[in-house]
Amino acid sequence: GGDGGDGGDGGDGGVGGGRQPMPPPPASMEDVEVLAADLHEDEVPGRFLRATGGDMEEAKKRFAATTIWREDYKVDEVLTEHQPYFDEIKRFYPHYIHGRAKGGQIIYIEQIGALDLAGLESHGVGVANLLRHYVFNSEFMWTKVNPDPNAQCVTLMDLRGLNMRDFAGQAQDLVKGVTAIAQTHYVERSSRIFVLNAPFWFAMPWKIVSPLLHPNTRKKVNIQGVGTFGALWEAIDESSLPPIYGGTGATRSNSCM
Repeated sequence: GGDGGDGGDGGDGGVGGGRQPMPPPPASMEDVEVLAADLHEDEVPGRFLRATGGDMEEAKKRFAATTIWREDYKVDEVLTEHQPYFDEIKRFYPHYIHGRAKGGQIIYIEQIGALDLAGLESHGVGVANLLRHYVFNSEFMWTKVNPDPNAQCVTLMDLRGLNMRDFAGQAQDLVKGVTAIAQTHYVERSSRIFVLNAPFWFAMPWKIVSPLLHPNTRKKVNIQGVGTFGALWEAIDESSLPPIYGGTGATRSNSCM
């Protein structure tokens, strides 16, 4: 889900078991402007226009930058690539789709507090692999689950189990990288973002993370303390929420992808 982190050197392993490169740097302004000039207005998804407040010329530039990025990063190939670390990533970084919100949006849940970078690293999975998996996951969501070019999701980010020391090193590289990809290339894909089970000390790292977010994205973020889920019911029926978030829906094991 989502709305050029630097990311370091990248992890070993990746597509086909080889070294996975980090996502490419942003396209040059010259390349973006050349492509944007050739775009017709009806080629630009409406969400890019929403993101720019109705500025079509800026929307064309942002869509052109994403088009170049998709080509450079071979995004259209990601769903047919071999995924040698899929099981390990799902094991050490729980995330899943869980039905639909009241407005029909996909409900996407990430249990960030359960992210085990050491466990992933022990299986040869680095930040570059995780960023590629994020793109794989996003492409699956927006190609297979809901291919509408303007479709959105409601994102639940569960911080239960998160420690203050987790906001450093590779974890920070991952957050920066995912944030950059989501905001730049999966524009206006999140309608609401609920941060759940936020510990009392979360205000400190939030000061680091929030400036990375576009103002439109920050407006969508709703931070809830430990065990507080009432705000979710504005967007999601209780029957569509797992019991761990105060709902009555089926558990993850038999309800979702």
